[in-house]
Amino acid sequence: MIRIQGIRPLDDTGLVQLTSIRNAFYSLVTPATGESPLTKVEAAIVARATLSNAEEIAQRAFLEWIKKRYKLILLGNPVRLRNLIKEVERNGWRPLLHKGKKLTAFGAEVEKIFDYKRTFSPTRLWLAQQLNIKTCPYCNAQYTLVVSGHVKKTVAKLQFDHFYPKKRYPYLSLSLYNLIPVCAICNLAKGEFPAALDTHYHPYHSALAASARFTVKWNKGNVLSTWPEMRDLKPGDIEVAFVPKYVDKQALVAAHDKLFDITGVYKRHTDVVQELLGKAVLYTGEYKDSLDTIKGLFPDRNTMMRYILGNYMEEERILDRPLAKFTQDIAMDLGLIDKR
Repeated sequence: MIRIQGIRPLDDTGLVQLTSIRNAFYSLVTPATGESPLTKVEAAIVARATLSNAEEIAQRAFLEWIKKRYKLILLGNPVRLRNLIKEVERNGWRPLLHKGKKLTAFGAEVEKIFDYKRTFSPTRLWLAQQLNIKTCPYCNAQYTLVVSGHVKKTVAKLQFDHFYPKKRYPYLSLSLYNLIPVCAICNLAKGEFPAALDTHYHPYHSALAASARFTVKWNKGNVLSTWPEMRDLKPGDIEVAFVPKYVDKQALVAAHDKLFDITGVYKRHTDVVQELLGKAVLYTGEYKDSLDTIKGLFPDRNTMMRYILGNYMEEERILDRPLAKFTQDIAMDLGLIDKR
C-alpha cells in the first residue's frame, strides 16, 4: 500500500531504485538476436507497405507509432503510459483494436505481436526476484514470495496484474510499470477492470498508506480496560473500518475498498485486533520504557516494538510482512506506538 520506488533484489542486501532494472528488463524482453515484439512490429509494417485501404493505412500508422515509441511503451512510468493511451485515443486508433469489448482481428494481431504469455514467461521469475516484494501491494494481507521448493526449483508464488488491462491495451502488456506483483485473490478481483491513475491506487505511482488508515471500535466504549475484559472480547464485539485520512481522498479509498473488498478482508482479522488490545493493556508506557532501558535486550525501540507486536513498525516496511499496515494503524490508535 506504499509507493514502490526502492527495491531490494532477492539475495542482495542493498536497496536500489526500481529504475535500476529498466535496461536489463528491456534487454530480456527485446533480445538483440532472434524474434522480439520489435521485430514483429517491423514485419507487420512491411506487410502493409503496399496496401492502400484506409483502414490498413491507419493500422500501418499505429504500428509506426508503436515502433517509434517502443522503448517508452516498455519502460515508461505510469504517467507516461497514461499519456500513451491518450495519444491512441486522440489519433482515433482505439476502434482499430476493439469492437465493443472484443478485440478486432487487428487488435488480436497486436496482442500476438507483444505475446505476453510467451514473451514474458522467461522474464517473469527474474522480475519477481528483482522486485522482491513480499506481500501484495493491493491488500497487504497475502504473501507474494519467490521461494525455492523441495526440488530446489525457484518459483514465484505470485501473479502479475496489469494496471492497464492487457485486453484493453494489448500494446502495454509488456510494460514494466504496468506489471505489478500481486496475490491471486486481488488479481482475480481486479480482472479487466479499467483502473485509472486519478481514481485508483497504482503501487508505482502513489502511496495509499498515506491516504487511508484502519480504525477499530469495540463494545467497551473504546476504553482500554483490564486484561481479562480485553481477552474475552468476541469477534462480533470488534468493528474494523478502512477509512480515508483526508476528505479529498474519500473517492480514492472507497474505490480501492470496493474493488478489493479491503474492509471485508480485514473484518476476518479481529483476532489480531484482540491481541493488540490485550497488549495495549499489558505494555504500558512505563513498561515499554523499562524494557528499552535494559542494556543489550533490543538494539533499538523499533525492534523492541516489532517483537512486541509481531510486525514491522516502519511505514516503509509495510510490504515486508502481511498485515503490517493494519497492525501499525491499530497500534497507533491504541497508543502502543506513536502517531505519525
